[in-house]
Amino acid sequence: MEVSVENEVKETYPDLSKVPQKYHDLKEVFNKIKTKNALAHAVQLAHHDCDLLREQYDEEQEAKAELQRVMSKANSEVAQWRTKYEESQAELEGAQKEARALNTEMFKRKNSCEEALDHLETLKRENKNLQQEISDLTEHISETGKTIHELEKGSQRVLFMSCKLLLCCRSAQSC
Repeated sequence: MEVSVENEVKETYPDLSKVPQKYHDLKEVFNKIKTKNALAHAVQLAHHDCDLLREQYDEEQEAKAELQRVMSKANSEVAQWRTKYEESQAELEGAQKEARALNTEMFKRKNSCEEALDHLETLKRENKNLQQEISDLTEHISETGKTIHELEKGSQRVLFMSCKLLLCCRSAQSC
């Protein structure tokens, strides 16, 4: 039954087989029109963008001229600062040379001071040793003095005893 319906439709509408081709052709025409419209719109946008770019170009040209004036002024200031820098650099180099000479002198004096301090420490140690030696010698002299005193006392006793004995002997000889 389906075959008969198809046949009947084909017989009633003989151009029906051309409908897909016509649909396809119409679709292509529609797409071409759509493309033309899109291109026309793109051209309009391009003209608008071109106008904006011209305005921007003019503004940038004015800004460029102003920038060139500012740059010229800045270049002259840079030249002045460069001169000041070079003068300062020469002063700095002189100061650094003087600082190096002073550092060398300070180093020499520091070394001399350290040597003097070392010599002072050595003298302090020697002084301490000499003081100890003096103390020992003083103690020894004191002990020796006591011994001498004791010996002198003993010597005086012996002399006194000798004198006594001599007197006794003389008195015994005279009797």
